Amino acid sequence: MTVSPAGTLEGTATLPQSARLLMTTDGTLGPLVEAMVGEPITVAHCRQVPEPAERSVARELDVDPDDALLSRCVDLVGRHTKTLYIKAHSFWVPHRLPSPVRRRLTDTMDPIGAVLRDFRTETFRELLSWRWCDLPEDFPCRNLCQRTYRIVMSGSPAFLITERFTHACVGVTPPFWGHPK
Repeated sequence: MTVSPAGTLEGTATLPQSARLLMTTDGTLGPLVEAMVGEPITVAHCRQVPEPAERSVARELDVDPDDALLSRCVDLVGRHTKTLYIKAHSFWVPHRLPSPVRRRLTDTMDPIGAVLRDFRTETFRELLSWRWCDLPEDFPCRNLCQRTYRIVMSGSPAFLITERFTHACVGVTPPFWGHPK
């Protein structure tokens, strides 16, 4: 596994250009991925539950440990092919969101970026890290890249998001996707 500081290309020399783009972008991911894979993406599975903040999550979101957060896990797939492109896990601080945004996120499976865009919510995305992952044999994709970032609203972190991109998203199939040293 390789972990690199956010926003840098350190360690990405063996990754295809598409993976470097995904790891370092600080914009809404949906339109970028749709352009890369050639089809609209949609949420296939969404699990959202209240969860106390673990110490590392609390630190990144600037909340007290054990504060109640919402944990959201989604699979983003191609609308037509049902191909898995991204697995995402986010923690979010409900009281830091405008009520219409909060309601839509709790009442629908809509992607976070799409909801923020639809409500024209001003945000700043702070990339924290990216890494290469090797996964168990039974996972739908053995090799992928992962990035973690937070979304800041009105000066406070509101979301902590980790996205895992499958080789179908990046556009190459291992073993041609080199493993960073």
